[in-house]
Amino acid sequence: MKKKLLSLLLAVTMTAVCFAGCSKDEKTDAPLGTAQSEVQSEDNATVTQADTTIQEEMDGVEAAYREKMDAIDSASAPQSEMNQNAADCFQLWDNELNALWSRLSDELDADRKEELLDDQRKWVQKKETEVTNAGAEAEGGTLQPLLEYSKGTELTRARCYYLAGLLAEIRGEGFTVSEEIEAELQAANPTLEDVFKSFQGQYFFDAERGAVIGIEPTAECDYGIEGSTWTVWVTGGDLLSDLDVIDFTSSTIDFKTESGYYQLGHTMAGGVSLDYGTEQGAWTDTIYGN
Repeated sequence: MKKKLLSLLLAVTMTAVCFAGCSKDEKTDAPLGTAQSEVQSEDNATVTQADTTIQEEMDGVEAAYREKMDAIDSASAPQSEMNQNAADCFQLWDNELNALWSRLSDELDADRKEELLDDQRKWVQKKETEVTNAGAEAEGGTLQPLLEYSKGTELTRARCYYLAGLLAEIRGEGFTVSEEIEAELQAANPTLEDVFKSFQGQYFFDAERGAVIGIEPTAECDYGIEGSTWTVWVTGGDLLSDLDVIDFTSSTIDFKTESGYYQLGHTMAGGVSLDYGTEQGAWTDTIYGN
């Protein structure tokens, strides 16, 4: 059975005017907020000197990020210190994203800028959803800020590398990413296939009657839906597939059927949850959660 391994140390916004991201709260023990003003400090302000290449700039931010991650990795660090370092990691990449976007806005032609603007809006919306989902797993505990800032960092870092590549291309500069970082960035932007694989397995929710929820490749499933790649089934109940998917994040999959909406998600215990509602995002019934 393949279960989610919740990582607290994720290896792996826009301009302050147009795209306020998940900027650092004044109290880092509070849940990560959204749509707040950009904050820059002497410790993590992004340096974008005219004589610095995009490669050199990103290498510098990456080095500062790795140093912060080493601090988070310290087993002896108190939770409040880990939260602060996680907030600093996020702010580091959030500042860099703002700086990259500012230059792209100046250097892109009108058509390409509008296309990227639309893509950026979609990215921000998805990022905020993922951050909220990550924090919800802690149910308001002291771990919530760490989970939220870590997820925000993971996604914003990946977006920075994407935008840096575009800017380097426009300027005719060389820009390379190491295999190690590339693997981390790919993990931050999983495909639907990757997300289904993270759920794959059968999960008991009523041992007395042997009831389970199964997430399996259709070719290996007794209840496989024709034409689909993945099938989700519940003993005596619901039957879903990738054909019903309308949205997904790295930790959730949303489905739409004639009867309503469903969301498949991971739980802190390493199991899965399946919620139902008549509107997407308004979950009124938990079919299964373990």
